[in-house]
Amino acid sequence: MKHLPHLFVEALREIRAHGSQSVIGICIIAATVVAVAVTYGRAVSTAEEAIASIDTAAARTITVRFGPNADVTVADIEPFSRVTTVHDLTVLGPARDTHNSFVPGDEVTLRDCYSSERSSLCPTPRTAPPYPARATEPTMRVLGFSDDVGAVTDTHRTLTLTATAHDHMTMPESALTQTVVTPAMPHSDAPEPEAQEADDSVSLMLVTASSPGSVADLVDMITKSFGHLDPGDLVVDHHLDLIELRDQLDDTLLAGTRAQALGALAVAGTMLALAEFSAARSRRRFAGLQRALGASRIQIITIAVCRSVIVGCLGALTGVAASVGITAIWFDATPPWRFLAALAITAELVVVIASVAPAWYSATRDPMAELRVP
Repeated sequence: MKHLPHLFVEALREIRAHGSQSVIGICIIAATVVAVAVTYGRAVSTAEEAIASIDTAAARTITVRFGPNADVTVADIEPFSRVTTVHDLTVLGPARDTHNSFVPGDEVTLRDCYSSERSSLCPTPRTAPPYPARATEPTMRVLGFSDDVGAVTDTHRTLTLTATAHDHMTMPESALTQTVVTPAMPHSDAPEPEAQEADDSVSLMLVTASSPGSVADLVDMITKSFGHLDPGDLVVDHHLDLIELRDQLDDTLLAGTRAQALGALAVAGTMLALAEFSAARSRRRFAGLQRALGASRIQIITIAVCRSVIVGCLGALTGVAASVGITAIWFDATPPWRFLAALAITAELVVVIASVAPAWYSATRDPMAELRVP
């Protein structure tokens, strides 16, 4: 290792002495990086944008509706809160109507939300006024509020309403459109009329999976858990079609271009290996002189590999810069930076691998025979 800096300097001298061969190597690497980035890199960028539009909380949310005869309570839902693949669990009671406490007008739906550690939607319950509630801004406008706060009337109390943009309430086709959500009051703290009416019954459950891959398992778990219910009292809505589409993106968008990228790298590696062999043959006398002056085979191989690493770095950086410029000017999708970094490293590895056999060829030749080469 102590001779490595000197070998690196020797590699730089050889690059300067054989500038045309080094330029050819840089051009081959840069052209390969550009070709892969413009084809496979753009496909990766397009696939990531498509996946980002699919892999949302809305796509991972399962909506379970229970009919009036389902007789499902909070205790029946509680086991789902211990499932590790559940990211968010929101449990809501039957719907009832509410309206603006100050100016009665249009009514919207009000649901009790059973608070839990897994629910990010339910407000923190209170046992004394002001009782909290949440709704989206459009719902606030329907109720006649111009600000993000207001008050609505419940059966036995007034709720302080604040606007929210929670995914469960704003995602397309949400089951909570024009709905006010308020935490369910514990029976022990509820007024007598409300305590008599409260029964912890559940009519709506929103389950958000922690990852797209766990949606199918959660749908199957929910279906089996409530399989005893009449089909009319159980409706399970999900977006498994979007999840399957996400899985198919790899085959549809990336498979063909991935093969092209691997082919381009293979061709580049072959061309570089042939160029290195040609350079090694043209430098046979110089390699023989190095051996005759005491350079070991390992040192000659190290010099050749260092030379390839330098040329590879220059070619990869040139190719990345050219790829960014070309895709930014002529195409809409620019490859992600992590893809370009991985591509540059891969190109560098291809260069090093392509240089090993020619370097071994130079190092194992008889120095006396090589010195006789005219």
